[in-house]
Amino acid sequence: MGSVSTVSSSTVCPANPTQEKHCSLSPFDLQLAEANYIQYVLFFQHGFANNSHEVTIERLKWSLEKVLLHFYPFAGRLVDSPDGFLNIKCNDEGSQFTEVIVDAALDQILLHKSPRYI
Repeated sequence: MGSVSTVSSSTVCPANPTQEKHCSLSPFDLQLAEANYIQYVLFFQHGFANNSHEVTIERLKWSLEKVLLHFYPFAGRLVDSPDGFLNIKCNDEGSQFTEVIVDAALDQILLHKSPRYI
């Protein structure tokens, strides 16, 4: 695969304040949290829309701000609870938004089945 270059990285917070509380994790969530945190990767081909690149990135961030209003635990942080388990502290600290450029065709990337590779 070709090179990977980070263009920008920022934190996107919910568009408005949300509930401040602690959310307990299920036993399944706890197993996943100890292994690795959940990441989402979206692929777009260069020039995939008629909009300029900057407008597209700003629209994606704006959309994430709106989605985090409904899925606010994704804007929180993992913390230890008094009983020794991990909880999500819903505090609107935000989700990381990173834009990268990959010097490879999407077909080449998707040939690899390993999520770690991607």
